[in-house]
Amino acid sequence: MANPHLTPLLEAVERLESAWADAGNAAEFSRAQLLEAHSAMGLVQRRLDGIHAELAASIARESRPELGAASLAKEQGFRSPATMIAATTGGSTGDAARLVKVGEATAPRANLIGEALPPRYPEVQRAIGEGRSARQRRH
Repeated sequence: MANPHLTPLLEAVERLESAWADAGNAAEFSRAQLLEAHSAMGLVQRRLDGIHAELAASIARESRPELGAASLAKEQGFRSPATMIAATTGGSTGDAARLVKVGEATAPRANLIGEALPPRYPEVQRAIGEGRSARQRRH
């Protein structure tokens, strides 16, 4: 059984698979299939990015400077969480740093005594979880 946290991503991949139908490659698509596959791919990417932002924030938390040599990034041979993430994704350290910031802004928090607090930007967290783009409004 799939992890419920990954269910929205898996549903988006299933939508892409359905749009792909029996075509061997995208060149075989009708225009309708092309539009549906393109839309599904956008949803997959947004949901994947949301999960990646969550992971990036956790990597940053486990790599905070006060951990010194015990920092996750340093243990893996990187000077920062952004360089570690960029090395894995093939992207830039700037993109990785932005991913960390989004993850941190949308992560659940706790107060000083450990009680759960909502994320700083709960609407952004919901939009990311749903795979909505910045241009899509909730109805």
